Amino acid sequence: MTRQERYLRRTQAAEYIQEAHNYPLRSRTLANKASKGSDGPPFVMCGRYPFYPVSGLDRWAISKRGPLVTSTAEARGVGQSEKKTGQAAERETVISAAAQHRTT
Repeated sequence: MTRQERYLRRTQAAEYIQEAHNYPLRSRTLANKASKGSDGPPFVMCGRYPFYPVSGLDRWAISKRGPLVTSTAEARGVGQSEKKTGQAAERETVISAAAQHRTT
């Protein structure tokens, strides 16, 4: 016998994600994501009520996680030469221009 998929209402879905995945989420956020069609978890409509499958909530919450890092700088990508931000590139330009000015 196969087990049927469990579906949760929006408030229950937000509570489930908080408890099961330690991901802070309000039901209002789910409502906003659903109305804008943004990157929210999948749901089905039963009449006028959205129901979220638990398997879809799990997949969505896991997809929101970033990689394991050892510092907040690493999480932001600071110091990665292939992902320099505009400010970092600008700072390098100013430093190299100052260095050239000192040598002349």
